Amino acid sequence: MATKRRSAGHQGIGDISKQILRDLRDEFISARRPAAALQEQYEGLSLADLRSRYIGELGHGEVDFDLALKELEDRDLVDTGPLVGYDNRPGSGVVIIGLYSKREFLYLKEDGYRAATDFAAPKAVQSPAAPRVHISGGTFHQSPLAFGDHATQLQSISSTSDSATVERLLELLAEGGVATAERAEVEMLVDKMGKGNLEQGKPLFKKIFALAAEGAKQTAWGILTALASKVMGLT
Repeated sequence: MATKRRSAGHQGIGDISKQILRDLRDEFISARRPAAALQEQYEGLSLADLRSRYIGELGHGEVDFDLALKELEDRDLVDTGPLVGYDNRPGSGVVIIGLYSKREFLYLKEDGYRAATDFAAPKAVQSPAAPRVHISGGTFHQSPLAFGDHATQLQSISSTSDSATVERLLELLAEGGVATAERAEVEMLVDKMGKGNLEQGKPLFKKIFALAAEGAKQTAWGILTALASKVMGLT
């Protein structure tokens, strides 16, 4: 029986594979599963729903998605289920004993969780004294609009020019593992926030940065709210 090749590490994993790992990690955490579940099969995310989202909504190619999934399985970072026994026909001369996956759902293994955690970690070390912006599941728990000096520091980044802010946000998206961001949407986001239009800017931000790592989200939202604070007269 063929065995899966185990990877010595997770260096070189593609962007789509990273996104899938982060989605699985978010589901694992939101379901409040114990660490022991990573040693077992559990019903994670629907494989059909993932395929539909990545190909239909996010615009990835079908081949790209399949290769990303194969990469994760080959590295033993994820697995599929449920496992069922072969249905041997009565009277058949060939009897197959064993289990196979129906490939209805995808779930994380222990190494996959570790890899997803590494990808989600902020790349820059933030000063312990500086407040953080925690953005989880699209909920904005804090805002630099009330950060005082911290907001002023972020404003110095965002007030250079709209084009410079757009470039910085695109860089943050790339650093956060999102390589498919539309520049036009980022430009629209900067325009909305630059006019102090938080009502329209916030949902657009959620959409653009939905798959970005937490550290990238924190920095980007800080830049944007500092930009909005200027026109709103809060700095």
